[in-house]
Amino acid sequence: MHKKNTHIYFKTIIALCFYSQITNAQTTTTLHVDIDNFNAGTVSEVFKNVHFIPLETTKESMIGNIYQLEVIKDHFVIADNLSNSIFFFNRKGKFEYKVKAHKPDRFIGDFICDEQNNKLVVQTEANVINVFDLEGNFIKRVKLPFSFYGFFLLNKDTITYNANRPNKPSQTDTTLYALHYATNYDHFFKVSFPYNPKIEICEYNQFTNPFSHVSGNDEAIFSLPYHYQIYALHDTGISHIYNFLFPLKYSIPPNFNTAEYTGKKEDYIYRNNNNINKIIGLEKVYKLGNYLLFTIRIRRAEARKYAYNLNTHDLISFDHVVGDSSSYFLPILKFTEGMGTVYEGHIYSTIPSFVLDNTKKHHPLDHYSTDLDAYYKHHDKWSNSFIIEADLKENL
Repeated sequence: MHKKNTHIYFKTIIALCFYSQITNAQTTTTLHVDIDNFNAGTVSEVFKNVHFIPLETTKESMIGNIYQLEVIKDHFVIADNLSNSIFFFNRKGKFEYKVKAHKPDRFIGDFICDEQNNKLVVQTEANVINVFDLEGNFIKRVKLPFSFYGFFLLNKDTITYNANRPNKPSQTDTTLYALHYATNYDHFFKVSFPYNPKIEICEYNQFTNPFSHVSGNDEAIFSLPYHYQIYALHDTGISHIYNFLFPLKYSIPPNFNTAEYTGKKEDYIYRNNNNINKIIGLEKVYKLGNYLLFTIRIRRAEARKYAYNLNTHDLISFDHVVGDSSSYFLPILKFTEGMGTVYEGHIYSTIPSFVLDNTKKHHPLDHYSTDLDAYYKHHDKWSNSFIIEADLKENL
């Protein structure tokens, strides 16, 4: 692999105790992350195994836009916001069935697969979830006392919701809570992550899911926009904090989450061209061996995807990993908004059919895998994406 070097200055002021309960966290890891100084290379230098799995294309299984991918024991589970459906494919990519919102609900949003209880939990309104079994049969509709964006199943009994913040500032200082914990979906018993609604308002409502879904995992990875901390959560509280320090030119001001910027965050980020390179959030965070995988969101740029070695402190940019013969010159993770998910040590993402077509045009080969060969012989413009399953090398 090769490395790009740039001299920078890091911001040294950071709000380590922004939330009161953070002081109870067991451990904190500080990461000095220079996003201009990274390792890169070819697919074979970074990944030890890469597999391409086609998603069967039929009239019933045609996918418009994948916005959530989860992997469970026997299935790939995919949410498509164009067809407003959740699709179940077996692990070889064969379509089995799909789920739509149960009337009177309007849309299919984020979902959770609860394999222990054979449940599929789907957000279908700002304050509503639908519960299905994993065969797609509707069980019940649950209306919550607040609107939310993002939720996570911490164990077989406990679910936590990220409640939306109010549209207008409170007139007085008071305390509300970002996270609400419940059993049986709406039997609430605990709150955490307090905030003052006089200071924190709808600007903090998520542009992406604040939880990184890891099927079968009882630890949630939680993040908030305009913060450079990642929280590992159990049902008992915060177990670990990852504190990111970025170069000054990419960092928002240290007082950005105070009253001084209330109601002014969007102007600062989106309407001031001096701030087009500011990092506005971290997302899609996964712990994989010695690596912390994460995606950062920058106003001017697409999402950027990295792996940080917690032992050596080296940074790998997935966006600069180029395809080679081991991947049939297809790129890995380059054309996605973030890592799709991590399951049993594998990284999963998707690659659209137009990327396969363009790659073959510029790098034609005499030999492809059986699945890719069949795709190139029989595909058309309506063909579904492929699933990518990749294994990161150790000690890069």
